Amino acid sequence: STVRVDTHLSYSTFVNRWELNGQNVGSDSFVTFTMNKNYNLSVFLSVVPPLNVSISPLTTKIKIGKSVEFNSSVSGGKPPYEYQWCVNRSEVWNATSPTWNFKPEKLGTYNVTLSIRCPFSISTESEVCIVTVFVLAGDINGDLKVNLLDLVILARAYGSRPGDPNWNPNADIDGNGVVGLSDLALLAKDYGKAY
Repeated sequence: STVRVDTHLSYSTFVNRWELNGQNVGSDSFVTFTMNKNYNLSVFLSVVPPLNVSISPLTTKIKIGKSVEFNSSVSGGKPPYEYQWCVNRSEVWNATSPTWNFKPEKLGTYNVTLSIRCPFSISTESEVCIVTVFVLAGDINGDLKVNLLDLVILARAYGSRPGDPNWNPNADIDGNGVVGLSDLALLAKDYGKAY
C-alpha cells in the first residue's frame, strides 16, 4: 500500500524535514511512501520568526533630476522574500529587488516604503522614508525661491537636532542632523534665486 501522511500546521510553522527510519526524505507538507515493511516516521517542525524589514536612508533631500538609492535589510520569516517598493502607497512597477534607485520627476515630498512577503509569514512593511525633491538647496519652504522667509525658518531652527522642540528637518539643508552654519552657507549661496 502507498501511504500519505499530511500535516495541518499553523501559519507560522513549517516542516523542517521528514525522517523515515532516520533518513531525511524531504521537507514538503506531506510525505508519501510504500509500505513493504514496518517504518518509523518522524517530522521535525520549525517556527518562523517574525518578519522584519528596514530601509535606508530614512530621510533624504535631492535636487530635481537626481536619484537616491535605497537599500533594505530583512530578517525573520522564511526565504525566499518578495520585495515591493511603494511611493505614496502605490506599488512601483518592476521595483522588486532588495535595492532600488528612485528618480522622481517632479518637485515635492514623497513617502517611500518597502513591503516584504514570504511563505509562512504575515507580510510586513518598512518604516516610511521621506524624500524631498527641491530645485534650490536654500528653498526651505518649497515656494521655488530662496528669500527672507527661508532665512526666518532656518533662524528658528538654528542649533536644533532631531527631537528638539524647534527642530525642522527642512532647515537641515545638508542633512547632517543639525541645523547650523553649513546650512546657513548653503542658503546664502542660493539667496535671491528663484526657479
